[in-house]
Amino acid sequence: MKYEIQFKYIEGLPKKSYRNGKPEGIVMHETDNEKSTIWNEIAFMSRNFLNAFVNAFADKDNIVEIADPRYICYGAGAVANRFLMGIELCHHKTKADFEASFDRWCFYAAAKLVQFDLPVIDAEKTGKGTLWSHAAVSKHLGGTTHDDPHDYLARFGYNWSMVVDRVTKYWNELKGVKTENSLPTGKVYAYEVYQSKSVGFSTSTYLSGFNDYYAAVDFCRRWDSAFVKEHNTGKTVFGPTPAIKPAIDVSKYPTLRKGSTGQYVKTLQKALGGLVVDGSYGSLTDTAVRAFQKKNGLTEDGIVGPKTWDKVING
Repeated sequence: MKYEIQFKYIEGLPKKSYRNGKPEGIVMHETDNEKSTIWNEIAFMSRNFLNAFVNAFADKDNIVEIADPRYICYGAGAVANRFLMGIELCHHKTKADFEASFDRWCFYAAAKLVQFDLPVIDAEKTGKGTLWSHAAVSKHLGGTTHDDPHDYLARFGYNWSMVVDRVTKYWNELKGVKTENSLPTGKVYAYEVYQSKSVGFSTSTYLSGFNDYYAAVDFCRRWDSAFVKEHNTGKTVFGPTPAIKPAIDVSKYPTLRKGSTGQYVKTLQKALGGLVVDGSYGSLTDTAVRAFQKKNGLTEDGIVGPKTWDKVING
């Protein structure tokens, strides 16, 4: 690993779960403080974490993680806090010091995306992705009015595209990314999931491999412009083009109802959205299912059988 990440966790931080059980991306902040050092920033946040805190800070010499990224931080507004991590870039006066801090800032973002098995997807324009500026959060999600880090980056001739490029560079190095013309090292899988180059990569990017088709499709559906290729033939067998998107056979999916538990309940909760993905079919899941059934003209009974499964999975 190019840089050491120091772990100096603030005591007493709340440990609240993300909306889907793990982070779905990271917000790139800057401190907007010309006179403060990284240690002053951390000390201030240690005293005021009930108001706001992020996961980490970076300066020209250090990357310091102060909050466990397995739990939410309070850094980017109520909506973003439910699913995004955050790191602050400390201010420097010279371009050399800025570049050193910028490099560590981007490295940390890449390392966290890799840690939680997330690709690099720029959310700046669409409001959908894993790599966010604070300005993009304000624009697309609300709950905050900050517009960093663009002005600070521009001061040294940098821009948001350079953030995406640098994070992607380190993500590639840490993850060992593969293109669509190469195979993952080690074990060869029957199905390979790629992120299309249309979302910002110069080539389509290998994400993961599976021997089970349905597992590959389930993983693929989590990402915009992802697709599944069959290893032996090289044929795209799922997404992103609707014309080649086969319906998933749900005939063997179990019937679920209130009180059910397990992986299929998690699949249901992920597909419905807005639920804690805990594998337990409780009252909130039952309410969500009934609302979904009503919206889609299905029998509103809270029982997830073949017709409801088909509508949930295949739309």
